[in-house]
Amino acid sequence: MQGRFGSVRKSRAQAMTEYIIIVSLVAIACIAVVTAFGKQIANLFRRSTNALNTGSVAKAETTDAGTFTGIDQGSAGGGAAAGGAAAGS
Repeated sequence: MQGRFGSVRKSRAQAMTEYIIIVSLVAIACIAVVTAFGKQIANLFRRSTNALNTGSVAKAETTDAGTFTGIDQGSAGGGAAAGGAAAGS
C-alpha cells in the first residue's frame, strides 16, 4: 500500500510543477503585452480621463492621427444648457 500512496504524492508534485510552469508562462505573456502596448494603453486612459474631466466626447474619440471618429455631444449639449440657464436667471 505504501507504493500506492507514494505514487499519489508523486502525481501531486508533478501537477504542482506543471501548474507553476503554466502560471510562469502566463506571467511572461502579460509582461510582454504590457511592454508592447503600454504606451497605447496609457494614451487610452489619458484620453478617457480628459473626456470625463472636460465633458467632451470628441477629445476621447480622436485617433492618434487626429481624425474625428465620433459625435461631440458634450460641448454642444453643455453649451446650450449653460446658455439657457444663464438667460433664464
